[in-house]
Amino acid sequence: MKTLKSISESELEIMDLLWLKESQYTAKEIQELLSETNDWKITTVQTFLTRLVDKGYLSIEKRHRVNYYTPIITRDEVASMEAKRIVSNLKMSSMSGLITTLIDEDGLTNAEIDELREWLKTK
Repeated sequence: MKTLKSISESELEIMDLLWLKESQYTAKEIQELLSETNDWKITTVQTFLTRLVDKGYLSIEKRHRVNYYTPIITRDEVASMEAKRIVSNLKMSSMSGLITTLIDEDGLTNAEIDELREWLKTK
């Protein structure tokens, strides 16, 4: 997996929408779908979309002078990259150090710990 630049919370909000809907959207459609949670102007949405394209998270397809955006990286790939980036930035010795910190600090529920165990068994 290639290393991509980090994305902001606002960019992640757009990515979450695109991952959830699994469809192509225009900037205007994205603005309308996110209007309940924010008051972004269309130019703001377009700026975020341009950044996401430039960073390699979205592809862009132009049809009849309208741009359609599609994710080219999955949510799991982004989560994996961000976890590795955290380990690297915090100079932690390993991914297990990160997991230990998460468990100690956030107090994972028994269900979350079981889910983590099951995931580890598959790796």
